[in-house]
Formats: sequence, C-alpha cells, structure tokens
Amino acid sequence: MNEPEKPIQNFSDTGDLKQQIANLNRQSNFLFICLVVVTLTFTAYVGLQARRTGKDLDVIRDQASRISEANEKEDPAIRGIITRLSEYGQTHPDYQQILQKYGIKPGTNSGAASPVAPVHPATAPKK
Repeated sequence: MNEPEKPIQNFSDTGDLKQQIANLNRQSNFLFICLVVVTLTFTAYVGLQARRTGKDLDVIRDQASRISEANEKEDPAIRGIITRLSEYGQTHPDYQQILQKYGIKPGTNSGAASPVAPVHPATAPKK
C-alpha cells in the first residue's frame, strides 16, 4: 500500500537529463523571442491605428465645426418657425395633435421653443 503505483525511474545517465534541460531551455528562449516579436508587432499595429484614427478625427472635427456653425446660423430661423407653429396651434385646436406628435408645446411664445423631438411612430406601419 505504501508503494507508489508507478516505480520511479532511476536515471543513471546524467547526460540525458542535461540534454532534456538544454532542450527545454532552448524551447523557452525560442518562445520568449516569439512572444517579444508578437508583442512588438501588435504594439506597432496599435500605434499605426491610433495615428490613422487621429488623422480621421481631425477631419471629422473640421466637418463637425462647419455643421455646428451652420446650425447656429439657422437656429433663429428654426426657433421662429417653431414659435409661429406654436401660435398657430393655439388658434387651431385640430393642429395641436400634429404639434404633440413632433414634440412642440403650444403656448410657447418665447424664442426658446422646445426642441423638435425625433419622430417615432407608436405602431409600426402595416404591410
């Protein structure tokens, strides 16, 4: 019962053990070099992607600033239209349903009318 199931191998030749250790050492060095190469390749790829994304971001920022400027120029006209629609909705009760559909609250006479909400129909159209 106290004897192990597998007998311990007695290596009489230390040269065989040294050879196995040398093979394992070479294999671990090779794997370490592979790991370094893969890591450097991945780092270079991520750096390249970051650089490309930065350039794309600069282009997008220019476009976004132009769009923002255009929106600021058109904002008073849009607010005026919303105000006039709101005033029209006060005098025409049937039109209030349309204003509610687009998120315009009737009775707002100031220049800061409520923003127009995106249209989301309550039910999907039938096909």
